[in-house]
Amino acid sequence: RGHELTHVDNAETLSRIVLEAVTPITPPKKSWQGRIQSIFFYRWRIKLGTLALVGAVWLLLAGQQNFERRLKVPLEITNIPQTLEILSDQTQIVAITVRGLRKDVSTLEKKNIRAALDLSSATKGERIFRITRDQILLPNDWLNVVDISPSQVKFNFKEK
Repeated sequence: RGHELTHVDNAETLSRIVLEAVTPITPPKKSWQGRIQSIFFYRWRIKLGTLALVGAVWLLLAGQQNFERRLKVPLEITNIPQTLEILSDQTQIVAITVRGLRKDVSTLEKKNIRAALDLSSATKGERIFRITRDQILLPNDWLNVVDISPSQVKFNFKEK
């Protein structure tokens, strides 16, 4: 031990020497103030670097979620019954709010969103049709429609 050879006479002495060699040296007891200081100042560069890395990863991932975009798209009217015609103006604009990851929402354009209203159940007179999320076709399933404005449209039908 320590570049010295020690002659051991009995098993008890050998046991004590081996136990001293493998027992870790305990640091001196610190006060609670010293323990708190060591938490912040011991290896502070590694702790600061880790905090910066975690913060950067969090900003990258958190910035990707729950991004919203509002677009105005024309309402396509489909399946008007052969016996009816619409008296009011057929050009309707629908404002939709879409939520999703920033990378998905940023690719949205008016040409890749479709708002279609099926009028096959229309009858003569003034009718109100609700515009639901199912009638808005988005380019992928990762995007969600949050709001539709107006949520309903009114048409006046007459027989041909």
